[in-house]
Amino acid sequence: MSKDASLRILHINDVAHVASNLIKGQTLLGDRAELFNPIVNVSHSKKYSSAGILIRRMRDSRRISRIIKNRNIDIVHVHYAYMAPLVWLSGREYFLHCHGSDITKNLYRRRFRWITRKSILKARVVFYSTPNLKNHLIKLRSDAVFIPNPVDTDFFSPSHGESANNGRITVFIPSRLNIEKGVDIAIEGIRIARRKADFDIVAFDHGLDGKILLDAIKEKIPGAKLHPETDASGMLAQINRSDIVLAQLRTGILSVTEQEAMSAGKPVITRFDYADFYDSPPPILQARNSEEVAEQILKLVADSEERRRLGEKARQWVIKNHDYRAVSKMVRGFYEKQSNK
Repeated sequence: MSKDASLRILHINDVAHVASNLIKGQTLLGDRAELFNPIVNVSHSKKYSSAGILIRRMRDSRRISRIIKNRNIDIVHVHYAYMAPLVWLSGREYFLHCHGSDITKNLYRRRFRWITRKSILKARVVFYSTPNLKNHLIKLRSDAVFIPNPVDTDFFSPSHGESANNGRITVFIPSRLNIEKGVDIAIEGIRIARRKADFDIVAFDHGLDGKILLDAIKEKIPGAKLHPETDASGMLAQINRSDIVLAQLRTGILSVTEQEAMSAGKPVITRFDYADFYDSPPPILQARNSEEVAEQILKLVADSEERRRLGEKARQWVIKNHDYRAVSKMVRGFYEKQSNK
């Protein structure tokens, strides 16, 4: 396949805007990329019974087969491991993009283990979006490739959305209320920091551990503003209304949410364990426990120049390592390499 040849690419399932951002980038490269979102995707599969899910999966599979055939699709790119069976009926090879719990959880669940393993083993190439997935994949696919999450740095920029509140520092917790993301550590760290400084807190009101963590928020950090789930525009507006972003503290990764906040020029407090995956480490403030969270919050609350400096460095780092145009070009290189074999 010539590097100048236009590709017809089908992305299946949009996870954390990754497929959407790749489509934007691949379109700029001159390719014809489109998205197929399954009837039953990760976000609402619990609405259906097992029989209902099976029926809808079969419908999706037939629709995908028709699209591949009728539109002469060159590349099939599946996001989330247990979505790969939707392609099997077509008989086409596929690139599999793993995103998180589809590997860290489903590889070890009796119900999903076999289908996850088979999806990984059958894939032409396996991509993974966060460094922690490497150790889960390496025994099955030592050739799996790390692909940084593509971020729309034009949209997530300091020039969009609303300005930070005048005269009041706002700390924003963008993660869902999940203990596995370390929101409990964040709550305790804020409680400690509030003994020495006055600032506002904004968090979301939903998540797997919503009841437990909402009770903790009410008890330990009263007055916190809670918001329902929002779309990308709402997330950007809240990021830009905030001064400090307090991100995941237990997983050790930078998820899309952290990367978007950095792209918008905000200083981020988080835990990151995989600096060796990049040419240079991300300019974040590390925190591994509630005491360190409090220390980093107080440091930023007291120093507006440090907030500005860290935010600017964070944006430049994301542009260098995660901009959707560069990531799309990287992915296209793997398409070309495999097509020429």
